[in-house]
Amino acid sequence: MEILTKEMKRGREAPAVRVEKFEGGQDVIGMIAPGVQVLISLYSLESEKEIALYNSVKNLLGGKKKIKVVFILSKDGKVSDTINHEDKLNEFQITFDKNLDYGKKFGCLIKEEAHINRLIPSITIIELEGKIFYREVLENLDSYLDLEVAKTNVEEIFSNKKKGHPHEDWMRG
Repeated sequence: MEILTKEMKRGREAPAVRVEKFEGGQDVIGMIAPGVQVLISLYSLESEKEIALYNSVKNLLGGKKKIKVVFILSKDGKVSDTINHEDKLNEFQITFDKNLDYGKKFGCLIKEEAHINRLIPSITIIELEGKIFYREVLENLDSYLDLEVAKTNVEEIFSNKKKGHPHEDWMRG
């Protein structure tokens, strides 16, 4: 499958992108934010596979403080009625990549004619400083994102809290 790819190594500053919110209006995601960002791109949220992924993410990361989970759907993506309306507004942010900004800047835009300008499933975790911490982009639509690895990376971010400047250790010594 032909995908517009972009090398985004761990530690690289995440780009800022504008997306359309499910409930209307726009939002900017990426870069520095008040919490860890877990960005998940999908074509849509209506197939059994996509809804299962959504529910798995909800079970793994739902209700955690300082984590913002954003689902970015293709510009023509649809959201199933089986997804609770409250979830759409509160638990996770559901957005649309109307201008292909996310797909281009994060390198997950399908260029193959049959799926042109749709998003390939991907997950990007951005730490508090706005740097990419973990990234997985699928190579085809039949594969699955590894949510356990993503969860482990989120936990690693919170376990590696900075302890302050070296001079603070000297002063305590």
